[in-house]
Amino acid sequence: MRQSHARWPALVTALGVSLGLALFSATPVSAQEETEKTAPVMVTMDASGSMADELDGTTKMDAAKDALNTLVDGLDSDAEMGLQVYGSKGAGSGSGNPTCEDISTEVPVGPVDAAQIKSKVAALEPAGETPIGDSLKQAAQELPDEGPRAIVLISDGIDTCAPPDPCEVAKDLAEDGVDLAVHTVGFQIDEKAKEQLSCIAESTGGSYTDAPDAKTLDEQLPKVVERAQRQYEAEGIPITGTEDYPDAPEIEAGQYVDEIDSGQRKHYKIEIPDGYSVHFAATAIMPKDETGGWAKLNTSVMDPQGQACAGNDESFAVRSGNSWQAHGTSAFGWDSSTEGDCNADGEYYLTVERDGPSESKYWTWETELIVVLEPPLAGSAGPAENTSEVPFDNPGGSDKPVTGGGSFNDATELPDSGTYTDTVRGQEMATYKIKLDWGESLAVQVNGKNPTKEWARLTSTVYDPTRKSGSDWDDFSSVKDDTETLDDIATPRVLYNNRGERDELRPGIAGWYYITVQVGESPNSKVEMPIRMFVSKGGEKVAPPEYAQVDGNPAGPITEPQAPESEEQGQQAQSVDQTAGEQDGGIPVWVWFTIGGAVVLGIGIASGLTAAAKKKRKAAAAQQYYGGGYWQ
Repeated sequence: MRQSHARWPALVTALGVSLGLALFSATPVSAQEETEKTAPVMVTMDASGSMADELDGTTKMDAAKDALNTLVDGLDSDAEMGLQVYGSKGAGSGSGNPTCEDISTEVPVGPVDAAQIKSKVAALEPAGETPIGDSLKQAAQELPDEGPRAIVLISDGIDTCAPPDPCEVAKDLAEDGVDLAVHTVGFQIDEKAKEQLSCIAESTGGSYTDAPDAKTLDEQLPKVVERAQRQYEAEGIPITGTEDYPDAPEIEAGQYVDEIDSGQRKHYKIEIPDGYSVHFAATAIMPKDETGGWAKLNTSVMDPQGQACAGNDESFAVRSGNSWQAHGTSAFGWDSSTEGDCNADGEYYLTVERDGPSESKYWTWETELIVVLEPPLAGSAGPAENTSEVPFDNPGGSDKPVTGGGSFNDATELPDSGTYTDTVRGQEMATYKIKLDWGESLAVQVNGKNPTKEWARLTSTVYDPTRKSGSDWDDFSSVKDDTETLDDIATPRVLYNNRGERDELRPGIAGWYYITVQVGESPNSKVEMPIRMFVSKGGEKVAPPEYAQVDGNPAGPITEPQAPESEEQGQQAQSVDQTAGEQDGGIPVWVWFTIGGAVVLGIGIASGLTAAAKKKRKAAAAQQYYGGGYWQ
């Protein structure tokens, strides 16, 4: 059954939940690579006496061990996971006699050591009780104090040691404002245990998965952990904008993180070289349990006199019925050679302003800022304007399972045209990316099935490499107890001369294009929607635009801070890097670039690297910049 169908102004979406894994493109450029930061996860394993029961010629415990080993073998190299066990013979008490205190952290949360985890798993002997409530308390204490994190609990029965009641423990964790989700897996359980595990998951914004047999457990456990790690965590260099613009901090091309309050306006000072264009985006990340009405996010650029040169307003429903947003993004591009009423000599101010929602649960939202400086042309812009949409063409072929990322930063790469499948739960958004070269086009159509009797809203949206989305680059429909296919979203070819304002946004930038699929649900609903996504690349590649090289800047778009030119600047940059490292633990993956079609070596950035090493990487990146490139 379908309730309504409409196109609406680009609502912005990007949150979610992801185990696996940036910005921009114009023909391959240089690169700054960073390790993707996935949410740390504690896997809590039931090793109580009932896990010794036979199952399909083996025991539940052996089946669980096999599933854990499968999980470990499939983890990404940057994953952080720990292993907690309850009920195993002698765990926690040290006496060898099973008790309700038998809770043990076998492997602390940290970078995955597969051999260590498998060794601990092999030694498990089911014998004891099922202290789920206390295990949740201890697992929460083992995880980091801040940022998204998760517990994945596997149990074959109900808590046998309450109090504390595990559902009440989960509610307490949620009420304490802990940014922690508990995902539960019921392994051959009865209805009473299912009710308890479902309550734990629902109370913390997690998910419940039923595993009636060993095969299902082996298949589903990796997916549950993937979803647990698919959390939106803001990424970028820490910066604090000011409400009084003359005192604003200086900002360069790059990705940054700030915070913004309801009703607040923040400023950032930027030097825009003569003739350059600036692309600016602000992504306000909303907590998953944010409440209440509509919000608006405004981005703009203004001159030193406070005159606005250009900007964009985006309004979005934070939570209303089955409407829900993972984030709100406002983005625009502006060519400084068309100043209009602005009066500046290269010095400008970027601004971000938030209004609402009126009944916000959280006064402050984390916000990602994206700044790209694009040089003027020195030669040909490429083919003439062609604004005709390239029609959707069903890609055919077999379905390809994927797990979408939770944000622009960790979007899952789609290698080419194809039919992709995923599962998106209520209050989740999955994010994917596909690379379009100059001359290519994109068409997307999404199909979803809601088997429940509760209304859910399925939304798909397309964004360009600078996080801009046109007024006709999204579609949505509310659906229950039925399958729904959204209208296709089709773009014209990516041509430099196709640039236009938001209401007529056309792809004028080559690089990563983002596809988001999100499901909004009413409170207390339990929607899990399988989706099929038909993705079609069209058009034909053409030569990139010929960019100018101005004042020693790269002959292509600038997407990251430039290497310092003097020793004094180098010391300042090193100080900034040290501060960023201490506050943020390292900068996330952004962009891959190549020179003249040849792949430029990526420069890995990890939180453990020193500020001096960061400085060297920046210098190397500046030297390796673009030929005529596209931002990746």
